[in-house]
This record gives sequence, C-alpha cells and structure tokens, in this order.
Amino acid sequence: MKKSIAVSRGVVVLDYNVKQLETLLSDRNIIVIVLEKNCSWEQIRRYVAQRLFITRNSKRFLYDIPSFECGLIAVENVDKDIDELAKNISRLISKLRLCAIRHGFLLKLNKNGKYTFKDMTE
Repeated sequence: MKKSIAVSRGVVVLDYNVKQLETLLSDRNIIVIVLEKNCSWEQIRRYVAQRLFITRNSKRFLYDIPSFECGLIAVENVDKDIDELAKNISRLISKLRLCAIRHGFLLKLNKNGKYTFKDMTE
C-alpha cells in the first residue's frame, strides 16, 4: 500500500513564548517553525515574512506587521489551555483562509474562541 502524502495547510512561526503549540499544530497538518529564545530582529524578520506569526507578546511586533507583511496572531488574552488554543488557531486558519492573505494583519484571539481581525496595511 502506498503512503499518501498530504499537503500542509500552511506555515506558522511560533515565538518562543508559545513553543508548546508546536506538536499540537503539526498534528493538524501545519508546518511549524519555532524561534529561538533570543532571536535577533533580523532573524525574526526573515522567518515571519509572508507567514503567520503566533505570539503572547504582540505589542512588540505591532509596528512592524506592515513591513514584515505577516499575519500576527496575538494570543496573550487567551487562557492557558494549550490544546484548546491549538484547535482554535487551526480552525481560524481554515475558516479565515489566513495563509492566503499576503499583507499585514492582526488577529487577536480572546477568551471563549472570540477574535478580532484588523487589516494592518492602512
């Protein structure tokens, strides 16, 4: 029997502060890159350009979203249930077609699965 090869649903970059999402998102057919703890600004820029970037410290990156042309997923307002957070992120990647958006945006996740989306190209 041949093994089937699945196409990934996208690539996300995890800030070090959410590295525990790595396996949970990989299990949902998402390619995951985890930043090292003390990445330089240039390394961060290289990794997150044209990708989804997940962090618990979104204020640090808000100004740079348009120049990085990345989707910033802010999770600092979400409870610590990491399994539920991974499910919610996975669901929103599909529902909002986040990997297809090729300009800067902020997706702020809140408690109870609610979220706000803001186009950051303006």
